[in-house]
Amino acid sequence: MTQPGKPPPLMETRKVLQAARPPVGEGPPTREVLAGLRRRRPPASVLLAVALMALVPLVLLVLALLVLVDTWTGDDGVFLSLVKTVLFSGTLFLLSALAWRGVKRALHFGSYREGLFVARLTTGVCVFIAVFLLWYVLSEGNEQEPSMLVPFVVLAVVWLPALPLQTRSAKEWPDRVLLRSGPQVRGERELAFLLEARPHSCGQPLPVGAAIAVADEESRGWVWRGDCPHCGRPAVHVFGERTEDAPTEPWAWGRDGSRPGLGGGDLLHLGDRFEQPADVEPTALSDDQLHQTWLAALGSVQATEQLLQLVRPGKDAVAPWRRTGRPVPLTTPGEVFSRTAIESRLAARRDTLARLEAETARRRALPA
Repeated sequence: MTQPGKPPPLMETRKVLQAARPPVGEGPPTREVLAGLRRRRPPASVLLAVALMALVPLVLLVLALLVLVDTWTGDDGVFLSLVKTVLFSGTLFLLSALAWRGVKRALHFGSYREGLFVARLTTGVCVFIAVFLLWYVLSEGNEQEPSMLVPFVVLAVVWLPALPLQTRSAKEWPDRVLLRSGPQVRGERELAFLLEARPHSCGQPLPVGAAIAVADEESRGWVWRGDCPHCGRPAVHVFGERTEDAPTEPWAWGRDGSRPGLGGGDLLHLGDRFEQPADVEPTALSDDQLHQTWLAALGSVQATEQLLQLVRPGKDAVAPWRRTGRPVPLTTPGEVFSRTAIESRLAARRDTLARLEAETARRRALPA
């Protein structure tokens, strides 16, 4: 039984897994990786390293299937077989999936650290094994056996991909595809409000003015690299520029593909964040105030329109798996994602925007 104040075994396993820094988030999809290979072929050293990395998820998958077959062809009952399936096969399937995600990111983004996730995990496990073997042989006086070397042979094998990554061409590959790893935005304004919707870990948005325009061999974009002005901790974010369907309007939202710029949680936040009071009096605003208020109201309307588009035809609300992006507070009622509530907010925000646009048009019609 677990001692009071001590995490249960599954929590300890999770801590070990997190210490190895597994790949987080989703993607890239295999089709996107293959498209990237057609556009630009990586150096031979990267391809060799990735091929060696790919052996790890393959071996883990085979082991998971073997354990699964052995579990369900044995004499254990259904309940015990289910427990073994979750604990053993399930863990191996999970590691295989994480390792495969890391392999794809190493190839597509040049994120070698994620591709070597299992190698780091194996290193941690081997440290515990080494300590145990020292105790088993030196303290207990047991004889050494050749089988004791097996974990360390495995450790050497899983670290083999690191060797070809030491070449110059492999070290240059991440910079050549730098902008693949971040979401694509259709202009600086979308970049600004993506930063607003996805604050730093301290909870504060990063200033868009600190983003530097960059380019790699495929596209242009921006990199935000520096210390957060609010908490002082370092932050690095990469954004690609999507130009093929950039709208003429000053605000643009969303992106098709595997790494959407804005999800339902983002759009809900931005629609509320830039909503203007219904009783705002456009005639009382200066020209600059009117322009800024109009921009904010326009963004609120467009964000709400995009949120409404996330409601599938025939459905009454945004599906839970489409409420991605900025986390929605637990106290937020689920009704805010309903079609009726979104349409109601959109109508009110459009009315405010129409009054601001009417005042803007009136002032432009005045003689200079």
